[in-house]
Amino acid sequence: MDTFAILHNQIRLIVLIIASLAIILGFRKSGLKVYKTTLVMAVLSPFLYGYFQQLPLWILIPGLLFVVVYLFKKLVGDEVFGNFFGAILYDVLWKLPIRMLCAIGRGIKKLYKRMFHKTA
Repeated sequence: MDTFAILHNQIRLIVLIIASLAIILGFRKSGLKVYKTTLVMAVLSPFLYGYFQQLPLWILIPGLLFVVVYLFKKLVGDEVFGNFFGAILYDVLWKLPIRMLCAIGRGIKKLYKRMFHKTA
């Protein structure tokens, strides 16, 4: 990879065309945000390549994750992002542990049936 390109040149062109169509169709704010973000990435990518190459991975990955979340928040708005993030936190912090406990319980139940309820 000779340059630090987040979007390949052909994909960047398609993104710019879609953003322009969004502006034409009346989604002016969202289209302009995508357009500006794409242009900033195109301009800054040669300068950031050397900088990101020197960073260790344990700093780079959370930093890039923060940038992606920040850009997503700016793209969709604060209220939509709050609802989206709240739904994800609900799934991860509440539903996932309960489902894991249920799966462990089912595994113990199957193990108990295999050990003590042998069928003839």
